[in-house]
Amino acid sequence: LGVKTAEGEKQGAMLHRLAELYAEAARVENIAARDAWIAACDADPDHCPADPDLAAYHRDHDRSIALYRQLLRAWPHYERIDEARFSLALAFLEREEVDAAGDQLRQYVRLHPDGAHAHLAWLQLGELELEAGRAFQAANAFRKSAGFKDGEYRATAEHRLGWALKNLGEDADALQALRRVFEAVPIPDLSAWEERQALQRLGGLLGDFAAGASHRGG
Repeated sequence: LGVKTAEGEKQGAMLHRLAELYAEAARVENIAARDAWIAACDADPDHCPADPDLAAYHRDHDRSIALYRQLLRAWPHYERIDEARFSLALAFLEREEVDAAGDQLRQYVRLHPDGAHAHLAWLQLGELELEAGRAFQAANAFRKSAGFKDGEYRATAEHRLGWALKNLGEDADALQALRRVFEAVPIPDLSAWEERQALQRLGGLLGDFAAGASHRGG
């Protein structure tokens, strides 16, 4: 287990592919179950099931998580282990197991600081910290994500950093972060709604600074 071997690569690749297949099956089953539930309710609203039947989805989702865990434990030097760890974190998030997801994301950025998903791992960690009310830790994570100059979600990271800094009362730094959102041209990762939110927050901060300057001048 301590070194990378051809056999380890082979076994790791097989486990990884099997985990991916179960994860994909779970996604398909989730959509199918929800579509069937909607169709049943549309056909007979008086006898609409309370919830979709997600038994098959949960079964295969659990199998994928078990396989990702087995892969991380058995073949830690597998060449795509960073990808497997990130997939496991996302699987925990999908199941709303935020503590387990956070653990995997923290391990990802510690073990794979320059990994292909490092900027996304930091971004998602920031979201978890912000949801937990830890704005300082969230700002640090968003700052780390935004530091990947070629990161696909750099603009989103700057946007969320600005929001976290605003929550901390650090308006000047929040203003700079929000300005950097619009320096990242083009902005492929911001939705129209996120762009409006960033503009509104930027405008609000500019207004606050203008009002403060006017007050000081008066």
